[in-house]
Amino acid sequence: MKEKTNIKATDGLYIFGPLNPTEGKDLTPTIRLLEEKIKQMERMLSA
Repeated sequence: MKEKTNIKATDGLYIFGPLNPTEGKDLTPTIRLLEEKIKQMERMLSA
């Protein structure tokens, strides 16, 4: 269930939208939270 999004990973930061430092919102904290939740769900499913 892979979905394509316009989030690009650049230098460890996740920038939403154009790869322009002045535009786009830094979603790194949000992405990290989502990744943690996904990992927890995967652990529950594999248990």
